[in-house]
Amino acid sequence: MRGVEAALLTWRNLSRSSSWGETLQAVAPDLESRERRLAESLLFRGLRRRALWLFLVSRLSRRGIRELPAATGDALILGLVGIVEMPLMPPRSLINAFVQRLALQGDEAGGRLVNGLLRRCHEEGIEILEKLAASGDLRDQALLLGFPDEGLSSLRDSWGTHEAKRIMKLLSMRPLLSWWNRPATRISARFWPSPAVEGLFRSDALLENHVGHGALFQSETSARLAPFLRDRLPRGGGLFLGEPHEAACLLSPEGREVPLWNEASPPMAIPAGYDPVPAPLSGRAWVCVEPPSSESGRWLRLPERKWAFRRSHLAELARKQERLLVAALECLAPGGIALYRTASLFKEENEQIVARALASRSDAVEWAFDLPRDLARRGRPWGYYVLPETPWAEGTFVAVLMRRS
Repeated sequence: MRGVEAALLTWRNLSRSSSWGETLQAVAPDLESRERRLAESLLFRGLRRRALWLFLVSRLSRRGIRELPAATGDALILGLVGIVEMPLMPPRSLINAFVQRLALQGDEAGGRLVNGLLRRCHEEGIEILEKLAASGDLRDQALLLGFPDEGLSSLRDSWGTHEAKRIMKLLSMRPLLSWWNRPATRISARFWPSPAVEGLFRSDALLENHVGHGALFQSETSARLAPFLRDRLPRGGGLFLGEPHEAACLLSPEGREVPLWNEASPPMAIPAGYDPVPAPLSGRAWVCVEPPSSESGRWLRLPERKWAFRRSHLAELARKQERLLVAALECLAPGGIALYRTASLFKEENEQIVARALASRSDAVEWAFDLPRDLARRGRPWGYYVLPETPWAEGTFVAVLMRRS
């Protein structure tokens, strides 16, 4: 199975600088469609519940993953994924594919270990999962969903135990793509009109390489939110500060790209279609701030990011976020609007940043506005949260600030 080989190579080459989908495309650009879907399923499911697979490997082998050779550990993790989460795959064929891959690398002992443990997993592994599912303990539920301890800690402090459990489940869904415009070429994914946003298409695609040219990707969350935000941005000179993760024309009142100022990134890192601005400019009618963040609201789509997350990083992120929001307020003309938006669900990156920015200027106030109750909920006390309630959505925080005349 070439899909198993591609999944193992991608798993070994994952890095913080690229997504798992980009890494798979780089490792196996010519993979046949069925084998690519197998590799995608193994990788996404493996990353989504990585903590659970590490726990099962430790319980079944009676040693930690670091005590095993790297290739053996990788084969055990992805093999467990296939057996536990992909019941339509013949277990014997799947196990043999991992064993043969290790044999080709000259690791006969690793192949025997993988063969024995994966065959045992049918009974012992399922029993362990059933015990976790029956437990009411938040940490057991986090382990079952594959949620990291540090992410759980931040989520619980931001939302409380009951709501944290619900959000963990939302962030464990299989995400799907949505986009504007019909693709110009024939595609392998099914797609249909979104019932929530006119002109937007939902699909059953996990990665963009299943979609032809001509599609403008946007989550259903952003597509529903954008009209409410555009209505509050006055026409006139606008500016983006930070690192936007979607095209500026989707938010600009004029429907066009606007200048971007990114204090941290070299020119080569500025997204295509944006113009670098060397310093913040004064007298702007509006400024949109999309700072670097933990991206915890996008962990369902980028599961590798939650494994790179460390709560200790939040303090540094918060300093950058506050600096950008304060700079945005300084850029505004009297009566101008600053839109602060993150892909985070943690209060340290959201309400607390807004509170400090407002405290830093006597002429800044929040502009509260009504959003549909099925779309957003009020922050505590600033801004609004949109939760990823469907596979086509992402978690988002947004606050609108005004510089008084």
